[in-house]
Amino acid sequence: MCSVEQISMTGAACLLAVMTGGSAMGQASDSPVVARDTLRIGLFEPEESWADCIQSGALLAQSEWNGRGEAGGVVVELVRLPKTAAWRDAGAQLARFIVERDLCAVIGPSESAAAHVAVQVATRLRVPIITFSSDSALTAAKAPWIFSAVPSDLEQARALLRQALPQPEAARALLVTPPGRKGRARLAALRKACAELGVRAEESYAGQDAVLLWLDAAEAKAYLQAAPRALASSCVLGSLRLQRRELLESAADGTTPLILPVLGDGSHELGAALGYDALQAIVRAAEQVGTSRDSIRAGLARLPIRARRSGLERFDANGSRVGRIAFSLIRSTMGSTPPPTSDVRGEHCETRNAPAAEALCAE
Repeated sequence: MCSVEQISMTGAACLLAVMTGGSAMGQASDSPVVARDTLRIGLFEPEESWADCIQSGALLAQSEWNGRGEAGGVVVELVRLPKTAAWRDAGAQLARFIVERDLCAVIGPSESAAAHVAVQVATRLRVPIITFSSDSALTAAKAPWIFSAVPSDLEQARALLRQALPQPEAARALLVTPPGRKGRARLAALRKACAELGVRAEESYAGQDAVLLWLDAAEAKAYLQAAPRALASSCVLGSLRLQRRELLESAADGTTPLILPVLGDGSHELGAALGYDALQAIVRAAEQVGTSRDSIRAGLARLPIRARRSGLERFDANGSRVGRIAFSLIRSTMGSTPPPTSDVRGEHCETRNAPAAEALCAE
């Protein structure tokens, strides 16, 4: 398996080959005075099922804007990148996609390694990108073209621990993350959140008060199905990316509560909500500031974006999302029918959304 650094360097090398081997660099330049009749917004999300969810929400926003004619007479068009090439070619493929389709902005992706490749390409071509990755390293460098629409791993962990543990300084937590470098980065964020709140980070199943589960949906599903009975007495706390059907269909044992962060009011599929709000933010920035890439970037950086579906309000100076984190408490029976949204109430699923006034996504 490649590390984030290896993948990022490969993407950068491919991008350099595109730039030096043709006229892409000249085509990619975009003066602040450039005006467009069509705002083409790209969707780059390697995982197809997740891309389908994001696309459905973005297309709804596209339809609303075009139907009302509120983009100053400019037509809004979402363009999805075809099935992603192998990692060694993904950077060059994305670069060609941006240039050939004359994209004014890019939405996605959510996976950290893919996001690092996309950010390098978008920064090199001076195209604003709204990513759904929770990797705080993407915005830490304060690159002016990068905007993150989800809270970081650290922010999510901190908010979940505050929500689940009334006296966190006396609690113990088991930390469960994926293997490899990505896992170690996430593990560092979880350990930092525990240290801030006085929670003892453990590596044992014995006697823990909470389990911080930081896996992809399929991994989390397998983990919960195979987890020891000791989890029955713990709160299982999951990351934002676990608001997925494949995880919710077997969320936890009947006596084990699973607490997940949700964005906004929890009444929409997460992917669709993120796609809807990201496209809305881009078009609103273009409408109020201008349709060039530079104008859209400037608009995203300073406009008070307020969208209810994912809770996105605006971006801070680093390009990080600012907005509240709410929570969904789920109890379900293994293998039961998955709840279609996070606020469904039924025989096998009980949910409760609770705002956390202290759990803001900005420091």
